[in-house]
Amino acid sequence: MNKVWLIDIDGTVCDDVPNETPELFVTAKPLEGALEKVKEMEKTGEIWFFTARTSEHAEATEAWLDKHGFPYKGVTYNKPRIKQGQEYHWVDNRPVASSFTPEGIKQLSLK
Repeated sequence: MNKVWLIDIDGTVCDDVPNETPELFVTAKPLEGALEKVKEMEKTGEIWFFTARTSEHAEATEAWLDKHGFPYKGVTYNKPRIKQGQEYHWVDNRPVASSFTPEGIKQLSLK
């Protein structure tokens, strides 16, 4: 199956930087193993980053992804921000799989 990966950025592939401190987006450190995992995922489909960063931070966000060598087809901005104790739930008429990776993407199994 050819996959379309929707990957969060902050806390998933790099330091968890809140929108209130956008000046830190450019200095965020990639999480250990994140780049390798995203490259592995790319072998099975398209990479799309899906982030709560706002579209006004697009230039800095994409420059950071490019600087660190992350492959991607596109970035979708303005994902709704949730509060502690809330969960995202996706409802779609197409098959959907979800992975919760509180320690970042490197722990994700692609099997």
